[in-house]
Amino acid sequence: VEEEARWIAYDIADRHRRHGRPLDSFAVLYRSHHLSRPLEVALRERDLPYRLRGGSGFFERPEVKDLLAHLRVIANAGDDGAFLRAVRTPRRGIGDATLARLGGRARELNVSLADAAAQFADSDRGGQALHDYGRQLQRWRAQAANMGPATLLQQVLGDLNWSSHLRQGRVDAETLERREASTEELLRLLGQRGTGLGALAARLTELAISREEKEDDGPGLQLLTLHAAKGLEFDEVYLLGLDEGTLPHEAAAGEGRLEEERRLLYVGITRARQALTLSYPGRRSQRGESFRTKPSRFLEELPADDLAREAEKGPADPAEREARTRARLADMRALLGLD
Repeated sequence: VEEEARWIAYDIADRHRRHGRPLDSFAVLYRSHHLSRPLEVALRERDLPYRLRGGSGFFERPEVKDLLAHLRVIANAGDDGAFLRAVRTPRRGIGDATLARLGGRARELNVSLADAAAQFADSDRGGQALHDYGRQLQRWRAQAANMGPATLLQQVLGDLNWSSHLRQGRVDAETLERREASTEELLRLLGQRGTGLGALAARLTELAISREEKEDDGPGLQLLTLHAAKGLEFDEVYLLGLDEGTLPHEAAAGEGRLEEERRLLYVGITRARQALTLSYPGRRSQRGESFRTKPSRFLEELPADDLAREAEKGPADPAEREARTRARLADMRALLGLD
């Protein structure tokens, strides 16, 4: 996935800087919001400004904010704001009244909420849950002395039974996939530089700075989902993530919604005025396991001689290629019942 993102960023940078294409003429489209994060990282590495249209940025996703809250209060017991978010995720039966009692106890002892929680002695369910979490924070801080940031997060995920938490409530397959992908991406971003609370605090500070960086007010390329791209057009379009299980989504194939997925690809293809680039990663990671991908079955439906593959040449006659492409799009429209 990272290689796919880096290649797209390189190609856009090359077309922009060597060939003078304005950045706002480019758009990168994808099926789901979680697919944008590796690309955002790759674009930042090349100093390419971008605008994320629709949805929230990576660091605004609830599951990411929840995990960062746990790490922030581990790194700094005095971060009461992080504590108040973390102590309720996953749910522990701690209500507002219990937290109000904790706040009063913290003021009496002149300590942080986290430190007060470790000393909390109320025997009701909420009080016991507060005490347990406060003691858990102490154990994590002790473990952090010998762990890199990512390893510590893996420990936190296991202790919180995070995988089960992500499945709570009415969660469809796509939402679960996004939550799991966000967790894996956060693990990757944290890395293993150094051990101890100092290393953890330093890495969290770096991520906070990255989060607060604003895209340029000037022109920037557009990042958006295929759904959000409906009705829009761009000179140069990149469609990423065209592998089986992503487009079409694995759940759609099993639920008889292939036509809906095919229609999404058609939307993406027809957003391009001048140039269209299709890509898929060689490997993906899911639930901690890496596996080789297969190209989307929809790519096989496109005329092979109209696709100029990397390191290959397309048809010699551009006019002939355009005519065949228009004919194929007309066939797709007929297949989808759009005529």
